[in-house]
Amino acid sequence: MAKISNTTTYPTKASPSSTDYVIGTDALSKETKTFTLQSIANLYAGSGSGTVTSIGLSSGTTGLTITSDTTNPITATGTFTLGGTLVVANGGTGLSALGTRSQVMAVNDGGNALEFIDPKVIETIEANEAISKGDPLYIVSWNNGTSTAVVGKADASNPAKMPCVGLAQENLTTGDTGSMMVVGVLDQLDVNAIPSSGPNPLVNDVIYVAAGGGLTSIKPTGTNLIQNIAIVLNASAQGTLQITAIGRTNDLPNLPEGSIWLGDSNGVPSALGIGANTYVLTSDGTTASWAAAAGGGSTISVQNSGGTPVTGISTLNFADNLSVATAPGGIATIDSSKAGISPFPIYQATDSVSTGGQTIIRQSVCESDVTLSKLEYFSIGASANPINFAIYAGKITSAGSANLRVSGTNATSVDGINIITFSSPYTFSAGQDIVIVVSSQDTQSLAGSTSLLNNTSISRGGAGYTSSFPSTLDGLTDTYASSVATGVCTHIY
Repeated sequence: MAKISNTTTYPTKASPSSTDYVIGTDALSKETKTFTLQSIANLYAGSGSGTVTSIGLSSGTTGLTITSDTTNPITATGTFTLGGTLVVANGGTGLSALGTRSQVMAVNDGGNALEFIDPKVIETIEANEAISKGDPLYIVSWNNGTSTAVVGKADASNPAKMPCVGLAQENLTTGDTGSMMVVGVLDQLDVNAIPSSGPNPLVNDVIYVAAGGGLTSIKPTGTNLIQNIAIVLNASAQGTLQITAIGRTNDLPNLPEGSIWLGDSNGVPSALGIGANTYVLTSDGTTASWAAAAGGGSTISVQNSGGTPVTGISTLNFADNLSVATAPGGIATIDSSKAGISPFPIYQATDSVSTGGQTIIRQSVCESDVTLSKLEYFSIGASANPINFAIYAGKITSAGSANLRVSGTNATSVDGINIITFSSPYTFSAGQDIVIVVSSQDTQSLAGSTSLLNNTSISRGGAGYTSSFPSTLDGLTDTYASSVATGVCTHIY
């Protein structure tokens, strides 16, 4: 029992302990009793009220740091400063810095943390066969149990293994689960091993799905499908590709030589192979096909003035009116798309008529009812001198009644086909007698014949030259009375 004296002061214990006693009165018995300090503390543990005089703070496993004096807790006023990064398990990112512009946050390759990366599209896949990193892949099937695409190696030569939907990000064996890149940057890839037209692919080269599988920088040819899948960013053994797998090949692939695209009833084009030799493309009003050429056309043998067959002619085209083209066997077909008259035979260009200072007059007949407004002739070489043409209605033998109907002049001539447009057109009747007149002041040769029939009612010529034509043939026939065996090739329409 502690001693109680009648003094008014007691000594103070500097450091009380839990086993120290205090004196108190029992509320029930009214007796004086002693109590330990620990019993008093136990009595009020977890209840009651009072004033906190000190506090400490711990970060636990949050990953945060606390800046404060935890050795000497705050007893009055103070500040706790939080720092560090909040771990993913507690709702944080575990990152201490922001990524660069346009980067996105994603789970890292190890699947144990977050990181900032450049945007890319990655898909989980299941390998249907052994796959190497960088292999182009196509969809084989779908695994419903794992909600995963089953993939194999794409092949540009096999439509069943196209199109490519992405590139493998890692080496996989059959049945392995991995990932493929659909859009993004694939690095640490041996770009030098990709086939190329040079020693190695170059930066900015387009990469295609290769025939037989794999990648190539050489555009597929023939019937192989075409799909570009990447662009080279870094050309090296540890290279980098920019991947863009759009999941489609070119709408129109390569086309075999000689084939053409032909649309079907659904508007879808397909290749129509080249037809047999001499076959022509024929329409039935709905679609087209190759067929043997229909008969009925007229052919002539092209010969020179000596009667020798002409060879080596390709096409002699008189504007859009008359053409002469060779065919198998040395036969040429003459086709005219407009009505007109061709009064002189068509001769090879090496048969020529010198018209220098000469006027040639030729009797002919109009083949049909036709309005004539132009004339064509063939000059063997260019000329800087004028050439004049006219047509009279009538006959050489009755020159006084042969009246001028159309005429025209070219101040110069080009090498080849030349066109004269008459000053005004005139309509002739079928069977009407006409006379064609040509007069030139130049020695430049014209295509024609030097051996026409020597008949005064068919042709006349002389050394004179006229720059204008009289209203009738009188003046011309009087001047050039003697006939000569000459003629110039013309086409009038």
